[in-house]
Amino acid sequence: MYLRYFIRLHSIAEAPFHDPAYKYYEHSSGNTHYVDDLSSTSEGPELDSADNKQIDHGIIGLAHQFEYFFKQRDPALFRHLHEINCKPVLMCFRWLVKGFSGVLHVSEVLRLWDFIVGHDSLEILSVFSVGVFLVRRQFLLGCGASIDAEAILSDLSTLKVKPVLELVFSGRFA
Repeated sequence: MYLRYFIRLHSIAEAPFHDPAYKYYEHSSGNTHYVDDLSSTSEGPELDSADNKQIDHGIIGLAHQFEYFFKQRDPALFRHLHEINCKPVLMCFRWLVKGFSGVLHVSEVLRLWDFIVGHDSLEILSVFSVGVFLVRRQFLLGCGASIDAEAILSDLSTLKVKPVLELVFSGRFA
């Protein structure tokens, strides 16, 4: 009981004396190193950066990066979706515009944006969008129409950010 009281008192007294920016970077550094470790030690094919292709850094650039990463990570799923007249870029475009706010749970949106700030790049949005398709891969391969694929991807509130990014960087599929 005294320990809980001391911890609470310590955290209250600590707030005015420590720079909040330092605390943020201290907290987010673990997540940044976690994703860096995943991307550097993966056994699967690496995601090549699409920066070498003179891409615009706006929303169109993010959509292009998504399509490039998706074709590279899972060409079979990408081909299947195009065969059923489903455009993955159009399906994920609203995710990219909103930064997944209103799509994921609030805590997961904050975690995703923590990765974005930690990497100082919006490219994480494109990578995470590819991960969403990979998580739902088996269901998407089973659908025969574009409407079915949209229904499968309509509710993403149960997704967690870290496992989806792990899936993308590991090279295995759900």
